[in-house]
Amino acid sequence: MAYQKQMATRHFFVISSIGCAFFLMKELGYIKWIVPAIFLTLLYTAPKFPFQPFTTLKKFILGKTILLALMWTYVTTALPFFIMNQPWQYTYSLFFVNRFTLIFPICILFDLRDKEYDRQTGVKSLVTLLPSQKLK
Repeated sequence: MAYQKQMATRHFFVISSIGCAFFLMKELGYIKWIVPAIFLTLLYTAPKFPFQPFTTLKKFILGKTILLALMWTYVTTALPFFIMNQPWQYTYSLFFVNRFTLIFPICILFDLRDKEYDRQTGVKSLVTLLPSQKLK
């Protein structure tokens, strides 16, 4: 059963990688703005990969919640501004900070849901280190 699950995961990974590469090729003009989102996603996901260089990142992922909030803020706020091909303005920065302060508490709520799993797997995050009263 575990072998079938592992093979299904590998197949899903290969199929999704092909799909991502295909659609990324269609957006090559925006690649310089998309690469940071890919990098942030890999940073967030890397400690979950079952390979040695990545599993050691569990010790250093203290900013997991902040990283997730930055990733979502970048994709939903900054990326649309970059694609408009206009110079960055001060008001864009204010909007980015505003959206980050909205998304960060939402990410904390999602991390609370995964708190026990993160403790069991040794992932240190804001939610696993702080007591519940301080998180509120």
